[in-house]
Amino acid sequence: MNLRHLSDTELHSETLRIARAERKILTELFHHLLEVQRRRLFSAYGKESLKTYCVESLGYSPDEAGRRIAALSVFASVPSIEEKLNSAELTLTHLLDAKSLFTQEANAGRALSIEKKVEVLNAMTGVATRDAFAVAQSFSPEPREKLRKLDVDHETLDLLQELQDLLAHANPKVSKSDLIKQLVRQKISELRIEPAAPRKVSKAEVLREVVRKADYKCENCGSRHALEIDHILPRALGGTDDPKNLRTLCRNCNQRAAIERFGLRKMDPFINRVRERQMAYRPGPANPRGSVEDGPFLAPVNFFVGSQDAGMG
Repeated sequence: MNLRHLSDTELHSETLRIARAERKILTELFHHLLEVQRRRLFSAYGKESLKTYCVESLGYSPDEAGRRIAALSVFASVPSIEEKLNSAELTLTHLLDAKSLFTQEANAGRALSIEKKVEVLNAMTGVATRDAFAVAQSFSPEPREKLRKLDVDHETLDLLQELQDLLAHANPKVSKSDLIKQLVRQKISELRIEPAAPRKVSKAEVLREVVRKADYKCENCGSRHALEIDHILPRALGGTDDPKNLRTLCRNCNQRAAIERFGLRKMDPFINRVRERQMAYRPGPANPRGSVEDGPFLAPVNFFVGSQDAGMG
């Protein structure tokens, strides 16, 4: 592209126009990704998660995808910031620093309300990106300094990721920095201990056997994250708990399967109600909540928890 023919004024005006368009594209991308997540559409394309979809289908690097998805969660919980993103009063960096605070406080048992999150983001509005992290941390009783990236080998990263996947139901927000290699090795070993041969096969043992035969992977996309048991023929349609009618799916593929069987309109109140509650910070009554008994939704099954009996969904 040759821009040498443009005058200084034309070049300045065109650059401003493109910059504004770029900022607007970010919020449009967020809206599209939220809808992809709502439909679990990535599962239909054989992707295990929204991040994998962003990397393998949209062409982002893993780091770029991770940053956008982290910022997306802030945008989803406080949608009123859209105009500030379009005007560059808030940027991707601001959202990531806010996300760091939100996660930090939640892990410390001090989860911020939607109103408090709005207050944090209002305080960060217009602040230089170099100061945004400090402004966000000022809302914490235990403020932190910005951490540098942890330098670990590939083996450790793989172990950390596998343990995070196995703990996805019990502790979905556990961070890699909370885990060390020795704990990873020990915990994976504990979670994969085969039970002694029982005199009477329990429901939990049936579920564990289904997952073992699937090699602890989703049978649709290969993910090890948040595994659940799915009825091939749903119980709502006459399916049984016979092992031949059971398969292992990750949470996203399980939800996508439910969407394909019963339709998005039927399943939307069940699989997306967490995000709907986050989006409810607007004038008017809160979104209604249904219960599992209202429809054929298959509840998550945490079949890896010690001797605790697991439900069939």
